[in-house]
Amino acid sequence: MADPPDRELPATSNKLDTQAGGETPDDLLLLGLQRHSEEAEASFLADRNGRLLYSNPAMQALIPLLDHADPDLLNGLISEALAVANDGWPLETRGGGWRSLPQERRRLSLPGGDETLQIDLSLCLALDGRVRLLSGRVSRSPVGTAGRQEDIRERLEDIVRLVTDWVWETDRELRLTYVSQRVSETLGQHPRLLIGRQLLELGQSPKLAEFLTAEWRRPFRDIEVEMTDRDGRPRLFRLSAVPVYNSASGSFAGYRGTAHDLTLERMREHAVLQAKEAAEASNRAKSEFLAAISHELRTPLNAVIGFSEVMMTEAFGPLGKPVYAEYAGDIHHSAAHLLELINDILDVSKIEAGKLNLDEEETDLETLIRSTARLVDPRAGENGVLLELLIAEGMPEVVLDARAIKQVLLNLLSNAVKFTDRGGRVTLKAGVGPTGDFLLRVEDSGIGMSREEIEVALTPFGQVDSSLSRKFQGTGLGLPLSKGLVELHGGQLEIDSRKPGGTSVIVCLPAWRVVAKPTSAQA
Repeated sequence: MADPPDRELPATSNKLDTQAGGETPDDLLLLGLQRHSEEAEASFLADRNGRLLYSNPAMQALIPLLDHADPDLLNGLISEALAVANDGWPLETRGGGWRSLPQERRRLSLPGGDETLQIDLSLCLALDGRVRLLSGRVSRSPVGTAGRQEDIRERLEDIVRLVTDWVWETDRELRLTYVSQRVSETLGQHPRLLIGRQLLELGQSPKLAEFLTAEWRRPFRDIEVEMTDRDGRPRLFRLSAVPVYNSASGSFAGYRGTAHDLTLERMREHAVLQAKEAAEASNRAKSEFLAAISHELRTPLNAVIGFSEVMMTEAFGPLGKPVYAEYAGDIHHSAAHLLELINDILDVSKIEAGKLNLDEEETDLETLIRSTARLVDPRAGENGVLLELLIAEGMPEVVLDARAIKQVLLNLLSNAVKFTDRGGRVTLKAGVGPTGDFLLRVEDSGIGMSREEIEVALTPFGQVDSSLSRKFQGTGLGLPLSKGLVELHGGQLEIDSRKPGGTSVIVCLPAWRVVAKPTSAQA
C-alpha cells in the first residue's frame, strides 16, 4: 500500500492546494465540482497523490471525528483506491472518464454514539489510464435508530442496480436530484453529471413538456423522449413517473420515475419492417415477372399446338411417312403440357397478386364432378387404381366459378391417382355437411405425407421429394393453386394424411354459396 496521503486541509475550504500533480488547481476544481456541489452529505476531492484538494463544510466537520475514532481510516481508503487504479484496474475498463469503486461501509464509535459510514469513491481517469482526480462522499447513519432504514435503502439500491431501466428523481422545480448508475451504460454519462439539470433539458419531447407544464402533479407513463448520448448519437427512451409529496406538509416535492431505453428495440422493429417491405416487393416482382413471361410464352405455344394439330390430322394432305405424324403428336402433347403448366403459373401469380377474378354462376356440381372424373379415369386405369365416386342424392346447385373448381378437382384427383400404388383406391365424396357447408372429400390409400411434408406440398413449387431422380414428377403447383382457388371462393382446403396410410383432402365451400340444401344430400 502507498504511504498515507497528506491530508492537510487548505486554509479555507473553497481554496485549493497549488500542487495538483501537473494540472492547475482550477482545472481540477472545475472537474470535481461537476460531480460535487455544496450538498448536505460530506464530500471531498483528492489529487492523484492522495492529497486533499477540497472538502465541503459537512466533510470539514466530519474529519476531526474520524481522526478521533480511526485516524488512518480516510488515508487508508484513499491509498487503497489509488493502488487499485495504478495496479489492479482491469485493462478493458481503462480509458478516460469516471470509474466508481465498490462501496465501503464502516462502523465507528463517534462522540455522539455509534454510527455506520457509507463511503462512495470514484476515480477520474485520463485516456492513458492514469488517475486525474479522486472523488469521495461519506453518508452517516446512527446505528440502532436507522438500521431498518439502512437495510431498506441497501435493498432498494440493489434493485436499482439490477433493473435494466435507469431510475431518476427530481425536486419540485423538476431539477434532477438523483440518477441511477445505469444511465452511464445508455447515455455514457456519469450520474453526477446530470444532477441539477432540468428534466426537460435531457431531451426532446413536446408531449412531456406539454404534460409537465399543463398537468403537474399527475402520474404519467410511457412518454417517449429522444436524448443524445455522450458521443452525440440520438437515443430514444420511454419515461414513466409518479409525483412525490412531502409527508409533513403535503406539498408537491417532485417526481420519481424510470427511463427505459427503446433504441435497440426500435432499430430491430425498423429492420423487421424493412425486411418485410423488401420481401413483399420481391414477391410482387416475382409475381409480375411470372405473369409477364407466362403471357409471352402462351402466344408461341398456341402456334406450336395449332400447327402440330394440323400436321397430326394431315388437314392439308399426307406427310409422307407415318413417323412424322407420331412426331407431330409428341409435339402437340408436349406443347399442351407446357401450356397447362404456364396457365397454372399464371393463375398462381394472379392469386398472389390478388388479381384473379372469379366468373361465378349457379353450377350443377354433380355434372361437374362426373365430367372431371372422366378425364382422370384413363390415367387411373393405366396405374391400376380404382376411382370411385360417392355423390349424395339430390345434390344442390352451388354458386361458384366452374372452371376454377374443376381445376381444383382435377388437381386433387390427379395427385391422388399419381401417389397411389397399383391396386389402391381413390374415392371422391360430395354433399352438404351438417352445418350447411358444401363438402368435397378426396381420399386415397397412397403413400401419405408427414406434417412437415404437407407444409412443403402447400408451398408454390414445393416438392416433397425434390431430388432429380424422384419417382413422381410434377411442378409443385397443384395443391397451392387448388388452395388459392378454394380460398378465393371463401372456402377452406384441409389435408389429413398419415405416412403410410393415405391422404384425405377436404374442400369446404361456405353455406351461403349453396342454392338449395336438400335433406338427403349429406356428405
